[in-house]
Amino acid sequence: MGDRSVLVKDLPTDREGSVVEITVFHQKGGHNWFHGTTETGGFYVSAQVVRIEKGHGYTSRLYAMGKGRKVKIEDAERFNAKKLAKIVETVRAALDAGTPIPSVSGMILAVAAADGVTLA
Repeated sequence: MGDRSVLVKDLPTDREGSVVEITVFHQKGGHNWFHGTTETGGFYVSAQVVRIEKGHGYTSRLYAMGKGRKVKIEDAERFNAKKLAKIVETVRAALDAGTPIPSVSGMILAVAAADGVTLA
């Protein structure tokens, strides 16, 4: 997704080397081929469990297809970099304060539970 996607935070889990990755991104509206529905465009927050491996001077992030979830934060057919930055700031501040947005909090807990991890 390039610069239309921003890694907000990695939340530690009880599984060594695994984190719940929180990302904010913009998605154009259209057909979702993964589950066969039409989605409207907008800004989303996504969460998925990611395994991080370090070795020989590099770090790899390993993703499992279809394991993450997303929640729409705001409708927007067109991308706006300033709006993305503002949403990233809001989500990061809420996570840092320990009071995430309710729909985001529920999604994070569901993703962790589905993958068998607990937030540390």
